[in-house]
Amino acid sequence: MTEHTPGPWTRDEAGFIMADGETIADSQCSTNLDIDEREANGTLIAAAPDLLEACKGIVDGFDEWEGPEEDILPPPSDRACCARNRKVRLYEAVQAAILKAEPLDKEAGDVVE
Repeated sequence: MTEHTPGPWTRDEAGFIMADGETIADSQCSTNLDIDEREANGTLIAAAPDLLEACKGIVDGFDEWEGPEEDILPPPSDRACCARNRKVRLYEAVQAAILKAEPLDKEAGDVVE
């Protein structure tokens, strides 16, 4: 399985995404988008490794929690149940984002759903 280029990534003034002095992507190559949107896309792409690590930290924090579940997620009640469901959905969304960002291990049978 091939790993992504390690961060940090940056976007230079020309719109190239750089890692360790090497160009890894060009956020200015699309002619269908205006310059502001291309710059915003480049900034987001450059932040990808940091965002991935932050997501992994969130999941690890939940996965390593050793206290009762109620300490993280409030007990069910009308209002607390909604908060609990939001936290569960957020946790699941973060896990899904990590899976989307990580390269697939085709030899292990990973598939995109």
